[in-house]
Amino acid sequence: MPTYTALGSLVLEMKAHDYFSCWRVGVVFMTARSWRRRSSRLEALKAETQELRSNLEKILQKNMNSLSQLFTASLDQRFGLKLVQLTDVGGFDDTETLPLDAPLPSEASPLRTQY
Repeated sequence: MPTYTALGSLVLEMKAHDYFSCWRVGVVFMTARSWRRRSSRLEALKAETQELRSNLEKILQKNMNSLSQLFTASLDQRFGLKLVQLTDVGGFDDTETLPLDAPLPSEASPLRTQY
């Protein structure tokens, strides 16, 4: 079945380029062989492209992490903040992230609604 599909697409290609008149069998086979080589090269290039994309994604992720750390350190140094990386643990009431003279979150907002 794949052979008939390949031959059908070859015939369509021949018609598209006005080569349908009087093709020799050798020319058809050389064209088919050339297509097969191009197809295998295309598959190899697709695999290489996917690998390069994966590597680029890893590099960008590393760069973003280091840039985030540098930015956080710069803010810490410039404004005297004690910033931490956001994680699943800890939260708004984490006293480690507050400046030393800041009131605790429970007493910081006098407008907090009481239930």
